[in-house]
Amino acid sequence: MNLNINEKSYSVSAVIPAYNAEKYIGRAIDSVLAQSHSPDEVIVVDDGSTDGTGEVVKGYGSSVRYIRQENAGASVARNAGIEAARGEWIAFLDADDYWLKDKLKLQIEHLRRNKDLVWSCGNFVIRTPDGKTDKPGFKLADLEKLLDGKEYFEDCLRAYLVGFYARTSTAIIKRQVFDEAGMFLVGQLWAQDVDMFLRIAYRWPKVGFVAEPIGVYYWGMPGCITDKNRYLVRQRCDLISRHLELSDGEGRLGEFQPLAGEMLRQWMRGIMRDNRFADVSEMVNRFDALLPKSLKTEMRLRMALPRTAPFCFRVYFGLKKLLRGLRKA
Repeated sequence: MNLNINEKSYSVSAVIPAYNAEKYIGRAIDSVLAQSHSPDEVIVVDDGSTDGTGEVVKGYGSSVRYIRQENAGASVARNAGIEAARGEWIAFLDADDYWLKDKLKLQIEHLRRNKDLVWSCGNFVIRTPDGKTDKPGFKLADLEKLLDGKEYFEDCLRAYLVGFYARTSTAIIKRQVFDEAGMFLVGQLWAQDVDMFLRIAYRWPKVGFVAEPIGVYYWGMPGCITDKNRYLVRQRCDLISRHLELSDGEGRLGEFQPLAGEMLRQWMRGIMRDNRFADVSEMVNRFDALLPKSLKTEMRLRMALPRTAPFCFRVYFGLKKLLRGLRKA
């Protein structure tokens, strides 16, 4: 798909959805206002907070556009921010994360060098809530192999299969993309960003990537969406079903099917570790043809031997990882 790309226009609207984020919304806003390349506007959408989120945001005065809505979820809040935005580009930030100071500068420079891109994201730092543990989202050596000397992935769907993934708080997307790919899915309580990125990738496979860390992602925040909704198995299955149909309609089914199998594999492994075998069985019943025999065998062993199988598989996967490392050395 070709959008009308005005190379002289890189106006940016920063959109921050917030719900009961009084403790950290100021950190997020400060990181946007401190950018070495300032955004053209900062929009905070308060999703019906019951704490002091609104008061904190209002304290920034005219520096921040404050929008309040009844509690309707992150998808609706992000959509409200997109609809209110005046910029050519939308840069998202979750309220519990923050941007590093050169985030927008690096991304705008990157977009100017790659004028055919309509969306891009970047590396990030993973931090625990206590602030004591940091690790890179992607090691630079791994990125060099994944990107193969380029500043973008030719096909987002294939890139996902080899270890790439995008964080919402590093994403910058041309406003017109949402007119064609649609907005964030209302009612999707988990993986709203995955659903959106897949819909964009069907039409615009090439996704830019800034290798230098441009943001900080807080992992394991109390009450975070990922933890609260980790067992919404039906919604995960519905996401796969919906995208099998969507990718087929866009002529990308062949690229999505292996990715769907990989997504299911990762989800099932996590759920099996928590001994929620009924949830895993639902995934197998709906997507048997997408799953490798080895995974289905592993599931049956974990169900038959719930006490000993976890230990055996930890040893098995640990040895596999060790052998891969030895081969690389």
